[in-house]
Amino acid sequence: MPVHVLTAISLNTHVPEHYMLARRFDGADDRIFAYDANLQQWRHIPNYKTFLAMGFLWRNVTAADSTFFDRVNIGPPFPDLSSP
Repeated sequence: MPVHVLTAISLNTHVPEHYMLARRFDGADDRIFAYDANLQQWRHIPNYKTFLAMGFLWRNVTAADSTFFDRVNIGPPFPDLSSP
């Protein structure tokens, strides 16, 4: 099945869990987003060092379909934690 028709996040039936991770895997956007339940927004993680500093794991990143960004509330990116 083509990636552009897949979605593992059902945004029509429930609120995502805090810090649920999502990324489009169709090549159109390589950013990884985490759901911030406090703000009720999806926020992108600015770089890999920040991803690691926040304690995220690649295995927890969920595939999002091509309409993901049209359906969700996108907020500001997380702060850059790559420098001390």
